[in-house]
Amino acid sequence: MRRLYVMREFRRSGVGSALMRKVIRKTREHFDVLTLRTDHPAADLFYRSLGFQRIAHAGDADATHLFKLEES
Repeated sequence: MRRLYVMREFRRSGVGSALMRKVIRKTREHFDVLTLRTDHPAADLFYRSLGFQRIAHAGDADATHLFKLEES
């Protein structure tokens, strides 16, 4: 995944979680794994709350988080 931004005034209202759940559902149709990169501590907590695992890399040296689509 490349970019996901939620405007500051809409954060912590469930918008980001709803968007990510939709991304996960649609991604599952085509892939087995979803990866992303973030270096922001709040984003790390957000993605881990959705089931992403923090990783060193997943075949992509820039990836920091992995979501195994076939297991969820």
